[in-house]
Amino acid sequence: MKAITKGILAVACAASFVPAALALPPAGGAAPVPAQPMPQPRMHGPWSPAAAGLESRHLLGLISNSNGRGKTSLPPASGCNDGDYWMVFLVGGGQMSLPIGTVYPGDAVVCRASQWAIQPGPASGLPVGTVQPGDTWQVAAGGVFDGLTYKAGEQAVHYGGAYYHFFLPSDYRPSLPAIGPGVYWIGDSMSAYARSAAKAAMPGVVVDALNSAGSAEIASVFAYRTLTGAVTQRNVVVWAGQNTEDKWWETSAALDRIRTITQSRGQRLIVVIPVGRREFTFNGQRLVGKWQEALQSGTDLRNGLVETQALIRKDFPVANVDARAAVLAAVEAHAAAFSNPDPQFPGMTELQTAKRFGLVPLSVYQDLAQKGFPANAAFAGYWSDPNLPAQIAPGQYYIRSAGKNIGDLIANINGQTTELGIAGRNSIVHFAGPNADIANAAVVAAVRRLTG
Repeated sequence: MKAITKGILAVACAASFVPAALALPPAGGAAPVPAQPMPQPRMHGPWSPAAAGLESRHLLGLISNSNGRGKTSLPPASGCNDGDYWMVFLVGGGQMSLPIGTVYPGDAVVCRASQWAIQPGPASGLPVGTVQPGDTWQVAAGGVFDGLTYKAGEQAVHYGGAYYHFFLPSDYRPSLPAIGPGVYWIGDSMSAYARSAAKAAMPGVVVDALNSAGSAEIASVFAYRTLTGAVTQRNVVVWAGQNTEDKWWETSAALDRIRTITQSRGQRLIVVIPVGRREFTFNGQRLVGKWQEALQSGTDLRNGLVETQALIRKDFPVANVDARAAVLAAVEAHAAAFSNPDPQFPGMTELQTAKRFGLVPLSVYQDLAQKGFPANAAFAGYWSDPNLPAQIAPGQYYIRSAGKNIGDLIANINGQTTELGIAGRNSIVHFAGPNADIANAAVVAAVRRLTG
């Protein structure tokens, strides 16, 4: 067991890396996206868990700026016991103002003498993006932080990324629990939207969704969860790469790290191929799916996500789930639900654009009716001027082809010329539209078939 734990630590705390698997041969002589080295972990300044005279021993939960992640305000301190604490988690990083002061991701808010006080974490106050997995801080004076004892002279090791801040002492040697049945699913925010479907189809599944996380962050947090005893399930599902589209080397290396850990623990690893955003370019004739249409053909390895898809298929030939293909099969199986027009492709239905171009339907992402887009609107042309048209006749619309987000719809809504920002990167990533349940259920069903 000690050897296994030491091996996991070595993988989790590795410095910079480039995946052993080189870029696959390009089609037609086109150069693939070249691999880049990952950022080097760094040694930061000294840190002392005892600096504030506090010990965070008994976790109560999270303080967060997101309702879905924890409490958004600090509960009254009356009745708290010394050592009770809340960990600070902030979506997007940054800082949060509390009545007792300003807190940062990875800080602890600790009870002392029936009052709350702030115990700064090692990365407290550092700008978003300046902390990498494997970064370390020299422990200047011993103390207890986040339920763990740190000794002077050792190091605090960072797990996570931009705003997922977890830490372990460098000499941390846990006794890992035995592996049992079940499914542990870790990924970025795509997994959050699939959580309900996963819980319905696989009772007892644990879904660890890390909003906005890149592949390296997901691998680092998985190592942390494993080392702290949270991952005991036989099946491990990883859905990574949506936020690191062109960084195929990061996703490949992250999956290598996770595979090393799961193999050492005797777990089955299942990898979900990223769907890619429904993001567009314009070829002068029509919108072209920047990611999804490229994934459909699968030949242009100048597209980093195509490279990721090819690498996952090669490295995990019988243990991968093609999420986009699973969704497209469900679209055909529920043809009536996708018989409505696809306004980004005039004259075609969502079913038709799914079959012809490999695009996940817009109604999986967005509810146009809720946004006021007119029913049975007539296509008036493409629009490239950054400024909006002076006026649009009721019942007509334009498709933006340049100037802002390619694929936005411009229409007369309640008498006003309005651009519906449906094509921005954050608008066409999550399965959150009226037909989202069909898509999420399809991905989950494909995963379930592999978990046994």
